[in-house]
Amino acid sequence: MNPASRNIESQPVQQAELELKYLKQTIYVLRKKLENTEIIQAEKIQEIEKKNMTEISQLKDTVNSLRDNLERSRIGEEERVQQAVSKITDENRQLKVTVNALRTEMERNRFSLMDQVDKKGIEFEGQILQLKDTIVILRKKLEENYA
Repeated sequence: MNPASRNIESQPVQQAELELKYLKQTIYVLRKKLENTEIIQAEKIQEIEKKNMTEISQLKDTVNSLRDNLERSRIGEEERVQQAVSKITDENRQLKVTVNALRTEMERNRFSLMDQVDKKGIEFEGQILQLKDTIVILRKKLEENYA
C-alpha cells in the first residue's frame, strides 16, 4: 500500500478518533456543567431550607408568644371571675345577715306591738267597764229623778 492510500484509509479512523475525542470533551464539559448545576441546586436548596428553618423558628416563636398571651389572658379572666364570685358570695352573706337581723327585729317589734295591743285592749276593757258602770249609775239617777 502506498502512503497516500494509507492516509485515505486512516482518515476515517482519525476522524472517528477525533470525533471520539470531541465527544469525550463534550461529555467532560457536560459532566462539569451538570456537577456545577447540581452544586448550584444543592446550594439553592440549602439556602431555601435555611430560609424556611428561620421562618419556621419565627413562626414557632410567634405561636409560643401567642400561646403565652392566651394563657395569661385566661388566667387573668379566671382571677376576675374568682374575684367576682368572691365578691358576690360575700355580698350574699352580708345580705343574709342583714335579712336575719331585720327578721329578728321585725319579730321583736311584732311581739312588742302585740303586747302593747294586749295592754291597750285590757286598758280599754277596763275603761269600757268603768263607762258601763257609770252609764248604769247615771241611768239609775235619771230614773230616780224622773220617777
